[in-house]
Amino acid sequence: MGTIMAYLLIVVNFAMKGLLLYAIFNKIVVGNIEWQNGIMKVGGADWGLFDVKAAGAACNDGGSLCFIDHNNNFSTFSCAPPSVQLTGRWDELDTNGDGIWTQQEVMESREKLQCKYVVDPVEVFNVFINFLKERDNVIWLSPEVKKGKAIPKPYFTYAAGDIIMCGYRNQLMCPNLLKRGV
Repeated sequence: MGTIMAYLLIVVNFAMKGLLLYAIFNKIVVGNIEWQNGIMKVGGADWGLFDVKAAGAACNDGGSLCFIDHNNNFSTFSCAPPSVQLTGRWDELDTNGDGIWTQQEVMESREKLQCKYVVDPVEVFNVFINFLKERDNVIWLSPEVKKGKAIPKPYFTYAAGDIIMCGYRNQLMCPNLLKRGV
């Protein structure tokens, strides 16, 4: 009778360990896959980690934090917020390559940029213009910036640091950095 009880306890022990391993696997591994699918576009290709579409296949629906950007046969993986992604691509903003991002360029490329980055480039342009106008007492502004018609690249670079850093996480990011002396 004692031998049967010992075997029964061993079987129950293995069953309990199996149940515990199953519960841990579900919580950790399956939970991690669900998290990955929530921040990355998931497709059926290969391992299903990224939605690798042909360049320009469809608009970014904003349903994923991360995406693969196809630019001139060069692909990059980005998890930056849409406004940071857009402001980090001067060549896509200054479409004629003259070193000045104009309101006309914004309007002409608005649909394409909004499709790609899920952020309205007109709003981003206006944020830059308003930011620069607020600094009128600190820096000299060219007439086209004062009129809100154009942003030359040096002004864009000047404003981009603050705008990107302050808009990266939340509205408290800038005061916290300034408080630390950054």
